[in-house]
Amino acid sequence: MFKNLFMILFRPQETVDRLLAKPKFGQSWGATWFLVGINLLMVFLIGIWFSAEFMDVMELTDSTGEPLMEATATTALLLFWGIFAVISGLTVLISTILSRFFFKWLVILGIRIVASKEYPTDPAERREKGRLVELIQPYTMWIYMVSMVITTPFLPLFFDLNSMIEILEINEMGGMDDRTGADLARLLFGFFIWGAITQLISLGLYIYMIIVRVIALRKIYNISIAKAFFGPFLTYFIVYVIGMALYLMFVFTITLFGASGAGLPVV
Repeated sequence: MFKNLFMILFRPQETVDRLLAKPKFGQSWGATWFLVGINLLMVFLIGIWFSAEFMDVMELTDSTGEPLMEATATTALLLFWGIFAVISGLTVLISTILSRFFFKWLVILGIRIVASKEYPTDPAERREKGRLVELIQPYTMWIYMVSMVITTPFLPLFFDLNSMIEILEINEMGGMDDRTGADLARLLFGFFIWGAITQLISLGLYIYMIIVRVIALRKIYNISIAKAFFGPFLTYFIVYVIGMALYLMFVFTITLFGASGAGLPVV
């Protein structure tokens, strides 16, 4: 399993051939649980970083020299960890496991739409190929997740929440000078650089993941590269459009009811 997760980053075609030649569905589920563990580890590291930043903020003092909410800092932190751990853990667990099945369903639907002639007619063959699609999902998903593994540990080097809050407090008290402004610009620029690098790495690996998935689907269903790409692309695009429409309807509804509740005129 770990060999395949490593080699798919450097020799994707050879790794896909090996995975499909001797399918090991138990190892595929092991790869899924590995992704769950990596996700939880990244969430935990972000939580540790946030906790340290939060405690630093609580130690700051106001204009009178009194600490900011020092008495409630520990309670707030424990409450944060309780809620954060439960919600994050469940979200990572459910979303990672369900992604296997959603990927399979969307791929199969897309292949049936654009490659109906090549799609198997025998039910047993359909099930077997569907299992192969599900088998390669965690290995290809790992390609995209590498971007998070690479960039997340470097977040504390580029973003210092404590320093930013101190600078903003100085600004509110009218004490912003050239040096403080330069420090703020440096913090924002560092965070911008981290974000830009993160997005570039994520985009590159996302495209790489799609290429490897197209290679695998072409081999599984014996179809052209174009059909292996446009089949899943079509179904994912439809889901994205429906999701965006539902989101916009939700936002519009909340805004409409909020304006009505506030007694504002609704056009």
